[in-house]
Amino acid sequence: MHWIARLSTVRPDWRISGIFGFVPHRRRRALSDAGCVPENSQPSPLRVSVVIPAFNEQETIGRCIDALSAQSVPAFEVLVVDNMSTDHTVARARSAAAAAGLPVRIVAQTDEQRLIPTRNRGLDEARGEVIARIDADTIVNAGWVHELTRIFESTTVAATSGPVGYYDLPLTAVNRWIDNFARRVLTVVSGRDLFLFGCNMALRRSAWESIRSSACRDTDDLFHEDIDLAIHLRQHGLSIGYAPRLGATVSARSTGRTSTEFADYTRRFERTLDAHDMIRRPIRVAGALLRLAYPALHRAHRYEKRRALRT
Repeated sequence: MHWIARLSTVRPDWRISGIFGFVPHRRRRALSDAGCVPENSQPSPLRVSVVIPAFNEQETIGRCIDALSAQSVPAFEVLVVDNMSTDHTVARARSAAAAAGLPVRIVAQTDEQRLIPTRNRGLDEARGEVIARIDADTIVNAGWVHELTRIFESTTVAATSGPVGYYDLPLTAVNRWIDNFARRVLTVVSGRDLFLFGCNMALRRSAWESIRSSACRDTDDLFHEDIDLAIHLRQHGLSIGYAPRLGATVSARSTGRTSTEFADYTRRFERTLDAHDMIRRPIRVAGALLRLAYPALHRAHRYEKRRALRT
């Protein structure tokens, strides 16, 4: 297939421009597949804020904060945006932050019980030039903040996402490799299609301010909010990159849902695109493939949970 040849011949001195269009950029040498970094570059002075929307995440928020405290380059600030949790999410966040010596700001979002207003509150509150957005079950790699500073200091991208592995599926390293490969393929075959992955993404604060008033509120909770963000960035002429070295692991807990619930979850792809009158076949195909893979993913998730309980 022709796209395989294109994938294998993407040159290391090319950068992602526009959304996923590769254009030659020979004056620099790539140190990150998300963009070209000058050979003599130094750690960036850009400030990175990390926003974590949370609702009843007492089981996961501690590990998320632990990973942020172990960064080779510290984040400028970490914001846990609590959306009226009824469990011990806030207490666990404070405890983990204190134990790690990591300053964490707890922001309460009590206006609406939904993800998008909670995300928006965090993005609005963030003070860094770069705003990273992850989920409460995300565990970022130790060089994650450093990689973000390199990307945004050295390229013109407005936003970026990286690959993830799933720590509660078998063979985390393997499924991370598969995820990264699939996203590279999607990047090539999609041409000018686009995506962001909400559990492992970042955007410039200036980009957020540009799309803040137009990004969909999705009051019926039908969309993938990260795909919607990407669409609005593109509508404003802002570029999105893909960063293979921006690694993290997350929970595959969505695969623990019933088949009906999981199918509805994956159809958020189609509903988001339909709301914007967009075809974007590769993204629609991705949703369909996830539905086909559900039985295997569901069994693998259940197996890993049982194995974890035994150990």
